[in-house]
Amino acid sequence: MKNANAEIQLTWKFVFNLLFVLMILSTMLVFINRQTKQVAMKNEMIAKELCVLLTRARKNTTIIINEDVIVEKSNNDLIVKKNQDDVGYSYPCYAKGFQIRNEKGKVIIEIK
Repeated sequence: MKNANAEIQLTWKFVFNLLFVLMILSTMLVFINRQTKQVAMKNEMIAKELCVLLTRARKNTTIIINEDVIVEKSNNDLIVKKNQDDVGYSYPCYAKGFQIRNEKGKVIIEIK
């Protein structure tokens, strides 16, 4: 009877350890997959280029970005995200006098 209990405990420990290792591997694969898609680099480039455009744009200009991203302004930072759950890339931009509208599939920025 003691052997059967020991085997059951050993089996549960093995299953638990196997699930733990699988969770770590799946987390690593998701992280690696995200980095290889270069989402962060793309968001960084969009934020930098957008800041240059905003600082050099004339009044009554409209900038349309035909990418599936979300652009937000927070204090003196531009934040470019892939979706609402994404932390996004924050870039300092001191341009003033513009309004951002996020629509499905594009971003419209109006300089006043």
